[in-house]
Amino acid sequence: ALSILGKEGLVEIIPRKGTYVKKFSVKEIKEIYSLRRVLEEFAVESAIDLISDNQLEKMKKLSEDYRHFMKEGNLESCLESDMRFHELLVEASKNSRLSQIIKSFSLQIKSIEMGYLEVYERGEKTVKEHLAILDALAKGDSGLAKKLIREHITDAEEHILTNLKMQNRINGDS
Repeated sequence: ALSILGKEGLVEIIPRKGTYVKKFSVKEIKEIYSLRRVLEEFAVESAIDLISDNQLEKMKKLSEDYRHFMKEGNLESCLESDMRFHELLVEASKNSRLSQIIKSFSLQIKSIEMGYLEVYERGEKTVKEHLAILDALAKGDSGLAKKLIREHITDAEEHILTNLKMQNRINGDS
C-alpha cells in the first residue's frame, strides 16, 4: 500500500529511514496548479456545448453541499464536494483522456488542499466562483467560463502558497 502511495507522490519512502507524508514544495505546487489550470480550461471549452442540465444541477448541488459542510466545519466533506465539482466539470467534456490525466494527479491536489487550503477562509468565495462558472456554462459563454475557471484555480493556488509560506515561517522551515 505504501509503495502505491509513493507512486502517487503522496508519501516519501526513504530506505532504512522510513516512510513520511509528502510535503510539497512551492515549485511542485506551482507545477501541479499550472497543469490543472490549463487542463480545466480545456475541459470547460470542450464541455460548453456538451454539458447537460442534469450535470449543471449536480454541480450546483455540490456547491450547496460545500457551503453546508463549511458551516458544519467539515473540512474533508468540503474538499470532497469541491473535488467532485471539478471531476464533473471534466467529465462534461466527454474526453476520456483528459479525465484520465486529471485523475492521475487528483490525489496530489487533494493532499495539497488538505494540508494548505483554508476552506473556511475561501469558503463562500469558492461557492460564488463555482456558481458563476456554472452560470457561464449554462449560457454557453466559453470565454467567460474559461476566464472564471482560470481565476478560480489561480486564486486557490495563491491561497495555498500563502498558507504554505506562513506555515514554513511558523515551523522554521523557510
